[in-house]
Amino acid sequence: MISFFFYLSGIFAFSSFVAFFYLDDKKIIQANPDKEFTRKELNAIKNSIGISAIVFLLVFVVLWFVPNNNNTQIKSNEVTNQKETNQDAISPVDVSFKVLEEDADNETFGKKRLTLELNKKVSEKDLVNISKKIRKENEKYKRVFIFYLLEGMELGKGGWAYVHFTPEMEVKISGLTIEGEIAIKKSVEKIENRKGAWIEQSMATAFVLFEKNGLLNIKMVYKDGGVSEDKIFLKEKIGNKIKFYVEEEFKQHGEYYVISDNGNLEFYNKEDKKFATAQSIK
Repeated sequence: MISFFFYLSGIFAFSSFVAFFYLDDKKIIQANPDKEFTRKELNAIKNSIGISAIVFLLVFVVLWFVPNNNNTQIKSNEVTNQKETNQDAISPVDVSFKVLEEDADNETFGKKRLTLELNKKVSEKDLVNISKKIRKENEKYKRVFIFYLLEGMELGKGGWAYVHFTPEMEVKISGLTIEGEIAIKKSVEKIENRKGAWIEQSMATAFVLFEKNGLLNIKMVYKDGGVSEDKIFLKEKIGNKIKFYVEEEFKQHGEYYVISDNGNLEFYNKEDKKFATAQSIK
C-alpha cells in the first residue's frame, strides 16, 4: 500500500511542477476561451499549482524514507530460509558413521542398499541430513535404501532406523529416539531391588532383572510406556556367563537369555542361535 502512494505522489509531484513551469497567463486563457480572468485569478491558479507540486513532493520524500514492510518481510523470510537451508545441510560435527554393508550390484535396476553404523544416536533432523548427503552421493540410483545401526548392535539382528528414497523420502526410527531413551531410563530407575538393566535398541525396550518376594523376575518397559512382567524359573552359571529362562517365553518359543561376561544381555532361540543383544544401562 505504501508503495502505491509513493509512486502516485511522485507522478502528481512531477506533473504539478511541469504544469507550474509550463503554464503562463496566455496558455491558461487559451485553455479557457469562454472565461475572462483577472490578474488576481491568474495568480491564484499559478499559486495553487505550485503549492500542489510542493505538497506532492513532500509526500514523495516522506514515503521514500518509510520502510516497505512487505519487502522487509520478504527479505527477512529469504534470510531466515537461507539460514535454515544452510543449517539443514550441516551434520553434527561429533557424529560419524561407517559402512557395514553396501549393495551396489543393482545399478542396472537403479537400486542401492546401504547399512551404516552410527557412532551415537542422533535426532530425526540429523538423521535426515545425513541421509540426504548420502542420497546426493548416489544420484545415479533411482532408489536408495539406507539402514542404520548404533554402536554395539550386530549386523543382521535388527536395526535402529531407516531412511528410504523411492524416490520419495521415507523416515522411520523403529528403535528408541534420544527423548525416548531418556524417558525409558527414568521408568527403569523407579523399579526397586534392581539386579540389572539393559536396553535393546531395535526392540525399543528395556529389560530389568529385579527381586520380588525373594525371587528373581524380569520386567519389560516399552517405549510407549507399557510394562510387562514375567517370572524366571531357572538360572544357571556357565563360566562367567549367567543363563536364565523366562517362563512364558521358554514355554512358547524355547527362548532364553544370557548375561555375557561383558555385562550385556543376549537373546537366544531354541536352536541356541543369538538373535539380539541388549546393552547394559550404565
